[in-house]
Amino acid sequence: MGNCQSGLTPEDREAMAVTKQIDVQLKQDNEVSKQVVKLLLLGAGDTGKSTILKQMKLIHGIGFSNDERKAFKSAIMINIITSAKTLVKAMCQLKIPFGFDPGQIHDPQSQADNAHKGSCAEGLGRELGGDNTLGVSAMSIMAATLERNPVALAARNLYRKTEDENGKDTKQPACAKVIEACDVTFCFSDDITMPSDVYAAILEFWQDPGVKYCYSRSNEFQLLDACAYYLDNVERIARPDYFPTDQDILSARILTTRVTEINFQVQDIPFKVFDLGGQRSERKKWVPYFDDVKAILFLVAISSYNQVCFEDNCTNRMVESMTLFGSICNHAAFRRTAMVVFMNKIDLFRSKLETCPVSLYFPNFTGLCTYENASDFFSRQFVLLNKFPDKKIYVHYTWATDTNQITKVLSTRQSGPVWAVVKQEEKLKK
Repeated sequence: MGNCQSGLTPEDREAMAVTKQIDVQLKQDNEVSKQVVKLLLLGAGDTGKSTILKQMKLIHGIGFSNDERKAFKSAIMINIITSAKTLVKAMCQLKIPFGFDPGQIHDPQSQADNAHKGSCAEGLGRELGGDNTLGVSAMSIMAATLERNPVALAARNLYRKTEDENGKDTKQPACAKVIEACDVTFCFSDDITMPSDVYAAILEFWQDPGVKYCYSRSNEFQLLDACAYYLDNVERIARPDYFPTDQDILSARILTTRVTEINFQVQDIPFKVFDLGGQRSERKKWVPYFDDVKAILFLVAISSYNQVCFEDNCTNRMVESMTLFGSICNHAAFRRTAMVVFMNKIDLFRSKLETCPVSLYFPNFTGLCTYENASDFFSRQFVLLNKFPDKKIYVHYTWATDTNQITKVLSTRQSGPVWAVVKQEEKLKK
């Protein structure tokens, strides 16, 4: 062997040295990778996964570069125009006249004459069945709204007095027409600035009481959660010198169609977090990322209990989340994987409970419709889906766009999910 070694050329010895160095580096990388806490952000579409990832970037000092903020400017402008266009369309779908003020319906019950209520319900399927714009379940939600809410019926009655043969309001104001005709291509220019006529139209449109009433019934159609935030701030955002703030970026809705990864450290523990798209068409991309997962952060939009899925306009969003969580939680690959459930969008959830009882959509919910009772009810539904008796499900209530609240949830204190993940891993190693 010694003779063979001495017969090596300088090039051979150099190659062997390089190979040895690579082997040492691979071994070191392997040791480091074993220490990395790999987390997956999973959940159905529009539950807030990407927002949580943005918060992690802010909380752990990664932040957003100027180029990234400029890129978000385009998404924010699109969100504003899309929200306004959706509301214009919904005014027609829900039969709400511009200028309608629910506060001026002094005797709403008299407006809901039983005979007219019957003719209205009969016409509902005829009016919406042609193009099926809202879907079967969405139509049921609208019918239930008309049945139990005389104000909604009063709005429909007034709308019918001015609608044409195509069901469109003949008194639609000019601002709504400008929004309908708006071309979003300006959102992709190098110097993105909202056209002055579009800005003025949105400003006037959002002040209309009928539009505000339409927004209050947004569970009956597909609308961005950040709609009110952006339309309330349109004057600031429309300025030529506008530059997105952290809050603007956190509120931005961009459909996740690729896997996003971030890396950071918490108390010398390296974390690698993957955000995987939640729409049904994106879930087939999840499987390759299942290996070596230390924990799964599963996002649930707790405010979505009265909404239907974007994909089919039919399935209840909360039911969709429950079904998806059950399949993941009980998957053999995650038998010993820590599961952290983020009951997200608690801000929207609180406001909805004031006017929309949970029992209308989940008849097995009993008791007072308070935040405490309702949040506990939904948490128990997810915990009970776990089929592994020795597996614990950690539940946290989150408001993804509130950095202070998320910072507390993502802390390393004993009740925090990061601590729970580490603690779970330590237990499994023993």
